Amino acid sequence: MNLNRLLLLFTLQCAMLTNAASVDISLEIRDAQTFNRIDKIVEVSIYTENGNELIKGAKAINGRFIAAIEFKKKIRVLQVHIVDESGYYRVKKSTLYLGKKKSVSATSDLIPSETILEKWYAAEDSIYGKVDEGVLSQEFNTNELTSGCDSSAFVDAEFIGGASSFRNYLNESVRYPNDAVEMGEQGRVYVSFVIEATGEISHVRVVKGVSEAIDFEAFRVIKSMPKWIPASCLGKPLRSLGKIPIAFILK
Repeated sequence: MNLNRLLLLFTLQCAMLTNAASVDISLEIRDAQTFNRIDKIVEVSIYTENGNELIKGAKAINGRFIAAIEFKKKIRVLQVHIVDESGYYRVKKSTLYLGKKKSVSATSDLIPSETILEKWYAAEDSIYGKVDEGVLSQEFNTNELTSGCDSSAFVDAEFIGGASSFRNYLNESVRYPNDAVEMGEQGRVYVSFVIEATGEISHVRVVKGVSEAIDFEAFRVIKSMPKWIPASCLGKPLRSLGKIPIAFILK
């Protein structure tokens, strides 16, 4: 082997080493409603931005996934797919931006499947249970909830403490989803819900949404509200309909 060929091979090897890269990936996988790590078995697959498979169907243990990935060339973006074997959660697809980092940590919050959401609503009231194109959009007939009461005798439902207390509740309860921050998603979610005669909240619907992660956070916050002072007619408690917008704005 002549000297020129040796030099060429050495140059190619150095180029391959220069282009080679590795990164340590750490994922925390949580329930989007409770924010606790999930104990169900989920599979994690990781792809390049072009769809080339790097890891396929690896198991996450107790809501944690850790892996070291080596690349033949530098990669700036990874696509992460998380699949729950039980079908309780929706398939989660998210993007990891690596930049020049040697390690990256991320939190992925899994949203219940549409089948589970439908069961929740059917359990509350089968009349209202409906999922339309992934959005909880069934409207309510207000007359069905407040019928038989003259408008002059009707007193609307109220969050305990009034409007200022309601704003405080939203400010303290809303958690901007990590995925939405990464993707730069923002906007206003319009939510409808029923205030039962007991003051409890039921039949929460996203009437107009922004994205899957943001919509579910709005749903979670409204579904978790404490009891309201219910609407009434001549002092008798009634079911009534509430509608509010929740703004998600990146600063």
